[in-house]
Amino acid sequence: MLQEIAAIFLAEELDQVTLSATAKRYRELLFAWAEFDSKNEDFKTDIYIENGKAIGSYWAAACISDARRTRKLIKGVFEAIKYLKTKNEGPVHILYAGTGPFAALILPLLAVYTEEEVQVTLIEINENSCDFLKKIFSKLNFNGFVKALVQEDATAYKIKDGEQIDVLLSETMQHALREEPQVSIVTNLLKQMTNEVILIPARIILYLGFLNTEYPPGQVDDDLVFKKEGAVFELSKETIKDFKYISADNQGEIDFVPVTMVVKPASWKHYTHLAIFTEIQVFGTIWLRTYESGLTSPWIIAPLPTEETKEWSLTLRYQIAANPGLAYKLG
Repeated sequence: MLQEIAAIFLAEELDQVTLSATAKRYRELLFAWAEFDSKNEDFKTDIYIENGKAIGSYWAAACISDARRTRKLIKGVFEAIKYLKTKNEGPVHILYAGTGPFAALILPLLAVYTEEEVQVTLIEINENSCDFLKKIFSKLNFNGFVKALVQEDATAYKIKDGEQIDVLLSETMQHALREEPQVSIVTNLLKQMTNEVILIPARIILYLGFLNTEYPPGQVDDDLVFKKEGAVFELSKETIKDFKYISADNQGEIDFVPVTMVVKPASWKHYTHLAIFTEIQVFGTIWLRTYESGLTSPWIIAPLPTEETKEWSLTLRYQIAANPGLAYKLG
């Protein structure tokens, strides 16, 4: 069944009806195999850490229903494995940080590959999710794929000296990189790895732009719904190299550079709100574009004035905190 699901997710062409039905079937199978009680309130409890929120097991499992997100991330991991197998001998080692209860972004691929081809290290902070991971990997006879299953905060995890990681996979985010610790996890782990590691998602870009909430997305021309003005933050292997740490040892708090943009009244004609847009390059040519996923839905930050007004100056700066995200100041 997992092989069938993998084949559908990895297909070159896939209609939305089939995709939605497959994501639903995949989620139902995982719930059944793990004997996951969706009514248990304990599974809906989030864990709050210094650098953001780790969502409860139920909410992590619910992400599977975001069908395009699920498919494109699985497909991105598959393409990365395929690429690495042409270059390197031995198994591809994937470090998956923030797995949720099912490690859902790699599980179908383990039905496609062998233990000699793929090995995984699973990092998950939530004890309930770790228990479900153990149950489902045992039930599917996938324990041979697992180098390690670690219940730990991935924002502070230390990789063993000399351990080679080929792919760093982490999707611990909401739209506009808010609330969850994606930035902290990736910066912590990536600086411990070689430059050859493949990061998935490869690139997360936040744009300032304009949104017209009076038009439903997908039913009118995109230009009437939203317009991106310019990038204000990017998380990728390239940009992480330039992050500046407050302490001299490149540890701890990052001093993100603020971005100031001037917004002119002519720019927002036809639009109703100022918003942040998220675009995600998963791997290669695989992207999640605006409105394709809950991860790329706009974050509305302010209504636009209806009367004539002077230009706005807007300063934005990403911050890592208990509630991470873009801080902004109008003026």
